Amino acid sequence: MNNLKLLRTEKHLTMRELADKVGICYTTISSLETGKRPFNLDHLQRLSKFFGVSYDYILGTSDERKNKVVFTDVTQDGKITKIQMEFLKRVEDLNVKDMEQVFDYIDFLKSKGSK
Repeated sequence: MNNLKLLRTEKHLTMRELADKVGICYTTISSLETGKRPFNLDHLQRLSKFFGVSYDYILGTSDERKNKVVFTDVTQDGKITKIQMEFLKRVEDLNVKDMEQVFDYIDFLKSKGSK
């Protein structure tokens, strides 16, 4: 079974409130929760972004709420610098919303001509 109802109730939301917040029809939320309807990519993207969890967690195929990304240090062969590796290590535990804020800040710095 999927974790949509668990996520929704953790935030103390009704199905209708969740539907309004993520832009998915109330009847679709109901059908997704009960398994009467499969998730499509749009549903997963909206719900993952809202709850800050992985698609797999929503689908119930993983107990990990966030995707675990393992970075190996490839600085020895010159493909990535040490500062880039440090950046990757620092952002790996951020949720989707926080990661988008990091991207926005990077875009802001680039627009100022920072290097």
